Amino acid sequence: MSTEAREEIERYTGNLISSETTLEENGARIGVANFRSKYKLGEKKILFVPLQRPNDSVIRHFAGSAESMDNFCFMLSQIAVRLSSEWTIVVKRHPLETAMPPIPGAVVLDPATHVYDALSAADAVLLINSGVGLLSLLFEKPTYNFGQAFYSHPGLSQRVTSVEELCQELKSPKRPSIEQVLRFASYLVNDFYSFAKTTYRKVAEENGGARSVAVNLDFSVLRLPETEPILFDMREEPIKKSSPLYDYYRAYFSESHRPIKGAMEKKASAKEVDLRRPEVATSSQVIVVPNVNGKSSANKKLKKLVRNPKLFIVDALKKRLL
Repeated sequence: MSTEAREEIERYTGNLISSETTLEENGARIGVANFRSKYKLGEKKILFVPLQRPNDSVIRHFAGSAESMDNFCFMLSQIAVRLSSEWTIVVKRHPLETAMPPIPGAVVLDPATHVYDALSAADAVLLINSGVGLLSLLFEKPTYNFGQAFYSHPGLSQRVTSVEELCQELKSPKRPSIEQVLRFASYLVNDFYSFAKTTYRKVAEENGGARSVAVNLDFSVLRLPETEPILFDMREEPIKKSSPLYDYYRAYFSESHRPIKGAMEKKASAKEVDLRRPEVATSSQVIVVPNVNGKSSANKKLKKLVRNPKLFIVDALKKRLL
């Protein structure tokens, strides 16, 4: 990496791990000293284990030798017995779960405990393939994964396949390579990830838990295969209804397209109109395109706007930002 790229990613990761921003809901940070005091950990070494959701696809398909969350928790109880007395296993239940299998010998954190406090205090981190493993690397903690994880590479997280192997590794934990962590983080931030402000809604599940459903994405950076990144200027206020961007929909829902009063017992609603297929509109709903001869760029753009307004806007933004 260039000096500029290194400074940029160091600044990014530094701001991230010093903040309270996380994907799932967490309580306020209290700091390492207060964390150790609250859970009476003293000077013991901490093996932090963030649990995952039992039915997540990454658990069902990529759990590796952990096999399942139930079996993983059983393995943790075995690890607790085999580790030397200087170690303590500290477990955090997934924020959207309401229960977890018992793990004898482990300290179970309050669900509201901020995961960054646990990572800061940890001497090593163990997981199946949770995204917390990437955060663990940013905190420069020795990180071990039982399952297939996207951040498991030489110099980053180390994959283990058995209780015995992990206990052997913890006799002399290996910190990740700072160089490899920065390079990997730089690739994710600058070449791979898209960024958006996401609005979530919690939905109750039959088992008493909940799941977070994304209901809106406001992209600031969108990366698609084999294209240049699309950058968006974040608006503080939504586009006004008077904007020409809404002309297409004003024409579509104009007075002439509404049903005559009394003609139908059931009133038409906006939900009954398929905006994805305006080409199937009735003759009274057709938008008339000016009959312009020639193949000028302006004419093509006009036809493109009427035929597919969403694609027109995306292409226009892309060209303006390139």
